[in-house]
Amino acid sequence: MMALGGSGSCPVEQCTGPARRRALGRPAAGGTGRARVCGTQCMTSCMEAVAVRTGNRVLGLLPGLAALLVALAAPCDARGTAAPNGADLVRVGVLAYRGSAQARSRWAATVDYLSHAVPGYRFELKPYSLDGLEQAVARDEVDFVLTNPGHYVVLEAGYGVTRIATLRNRVGEHVLTRFGAVIFTRAGASPVHSLADLAGRSFMAVSPRAFGGFQMAWLELKRHGIDPFEDLGDLRFVGFPQDAIVRAVLAGEVDAGTVRTDTLERMAQEGAIDLDAIRVLNRRFEPDFPFFLSTELYPEWPFSRSRNTSQDLAQRVAVALLTLDPEAPEARAAGTAGWTIPLDYTPVHALYRALDIGPYANPVTLADVVEQYTPWLLAWSLVLLALAAATAWTLRMNRRLAVEVTERKRAQQVLARHRDLLEQRVVERTADLERVNRQLAQDVAARERAEQALRRSDAVLKRLHRIIGDPTLDPAARTQRMLEAVCAYGELQAGVLARVEDGDYVVCARVGPVPAQPGARWAVAGLPAEDVLRAGDLLAGPVDHAGPLGAWRFRIGIPVYVGDRVRCVLEFFGDAPALGGAMDQDVLRLVAQWIGAELARSEADEQLRRHQEELAHVGRLSAVGEMATSLAHELNQPLTAVVNYVGGSLRRLRAGSGADAGVVEAMERAMGEATRAGRIIRHLRDFVRKAPDEEDRVDVARAAAAAVELVAYEARRKGVRVALEVDGALPAVCASQIQIEQVLVNL
Repeated sequence: MMALGGSGSCPVEQCTGPARRRALGRPAAGGTGRARVCGTQCMTSCMEAVAVRTGNRVLGLLPGLAALLVALAAPCDARGTAAPNGADLVRVGVLAYRGSAQARSRWAATVDYLSHAVPGYRFELKPYSLDGLEQAVARDEVDFVLTNPGHYVVLEAGYGVTRIATLRNRVGEHVLTRFGAVIFTRAGASPVHSLADLAGRSFMAVSPRAFGGFQMAWLELKRHGIDPFEDLGDLRFVGFPQDAIVRAVLAGEVDAGTVRTDTLERMAQEGAIDLDAIRVLNRRFEPDFPFFLSTELYPEWPFSRSRNTSQDLAQRVAVALLTLDPEAPEARAAGTAGWTIPLDYTPVHALYRALDIGPYANPVTLADVVEQYTPWLLAWSLVLLALAAATAWTLRMNRRLAVEVTERKRAQQVLARHRDLLEQRVVERTADLERVNRQLAQDVAARERAEQALRRSDAVLKRLHRIIGDPTLDPAARTQRMLEAVCAYGELQAGVLARVEDGDYVVCARVGPVPAQPGARWAVAGLPAEDVLRAGDLLAGPVDHAGPLGAWRFRIGIPVYVGDRVRCVLEFFGDAPALGGAMDQDVLRLVAQWIGAELARSEADEQLRRHQEELAHVGRLSAVGEMATSLAHELNQPLTAVVNYVGGSLRRLRAGSGADAGVVEAMERAMGEATRAGRIIRHLRDFVRKAPDEEDRVDVARAAAAAVELVAYEARRKGVRVALEVDGALPAVCASQIQIEQVLVNL
């Protein structure tokens, strides 16, 4: 099976400089002997233009016949190059759209056939790329050209190339002389159903210069109001082979593509694709054309002679091609059914003219044609007169068709207005629905966020309530559990509860990787907590550093009040902002209130404990006082008896004559100590006795000596020496001696 036409490409640049002069039949710099050849080309183009405007297909064949007759009759000075074996070398330039190897494999047999069918000449195959073939024609390096129709039109206008035969393409059991392009997309769920649906979609083609691989589809898109370079969302050119475009569309890489006709059928026959997976856009049906089609049909590849090829050689080559048996091995090798007379290439000219590309990028004016080709115009005027009758009949038919077309256009305009109105209403309604949907989606998202925040806050409040109500936890453990709960709730890494005391920041509790230990103390100035104390309320935001508490990116802090005073600062740290919602901040304030209440309860418990200790001490003192009174009473009697006995013994000893002086001295000391012990006991009884304080003139030195005497034993036991130094000139004061002694004992 054979694929042509769409595989070629055609330049879209404007013709300027020497190329424009060649199109007008004027020799470019260094060019000679080309006026007659270019004149043939120009007149052929004029006839084709007439055929396009009249729309008569029968008349459209006449330019092709005229071109063949003039090409065979026109004299030319160029001859083939001498070959090494004595035969003249004739170079045949072929467009190698699938590579040089494929071109040689396909056309080698045909070129060898010409070498045998045209004695005296040896034909040589020269594969070229698109640009390379055009350069070879411009430098007169080839004698014959085999290329696609679009490229032929460019070479005809620019370099005087003239067609002498048209290919008969063999596709399976079908023999075709025309081909087109198919525009397709994926069947099934694809949203593309017509060419109008391609606006904003992705589209794949061979090249912007490809005739069957893009330019045919370009014209159809233009007729449907779509500029492929402006209106398509993505226009991709991937080059050859065209099979890659089909695979890309079926794979969903692009929305649609275009290839030469028979490409899809060929791939299906090879088992590469399933035609049921293809949806053809803008499908057309032409008589005796068996393949998917989306565009008009155009003539197949022409076999053309260069501007300097001799008349005799061109005639002999044309005869050889036209007489080639369709079943000959050479034809089978090329995938053709032989050759036919040159067809009418008016549709190709019309395509280029409609797209403003190729030779029609800079159109030739009528004045230029008249000035350059006056003799040819006179000759062709006779032909035009012969065609006038047929043209008149055609115009009459065209007028009838114009009436029908006008009525159809009016109906289409009415339908278009209704369609536009309906589309406008659909667009407006769609916009309203999209706006409502966006608002609804925003409301749903906001409600979901609120519900999620409520669930999180409810969970943390329940956890905090369990912590507060747990009787097994002491205040420190309860505070620690609260810090852990808040860190888990806000996804924070660390938390610190610090006491503010005399301008210092004292760590009470911490969770997470905080280097400071409980009890650590720093000046609050310069710490992040200073901002919280200054604000007096919750404060959250980024922080450059946390000082001795570690390096963090985000900090949230809140003061803890006990009454109307700030007693502590509660701070949490993390690497990302957290707890930014109003509900989150309410949770933090509630935690701060609970901690403040816990601190107030702890302080009240501590004060109560001190009062209880003081009451216990007072009770003990009262008991000691009662015991001391009783003890003094109990000891005072024995001591009185000891004093009396010792006193009686001393009197007896003194009355005797033989009394030992040492015994008397010892007895005197024993009596002194017993008297002193009685005095201490009486003084202790008076010190602890609950009796109303009576003020009297008190000797301060004596009261101090009495207080030293009360603590002397305890001082000696603890290794303390008490020295009493009293100014002898101290006056007496009016006071309670017991109270003065109590003050001195307390010191």
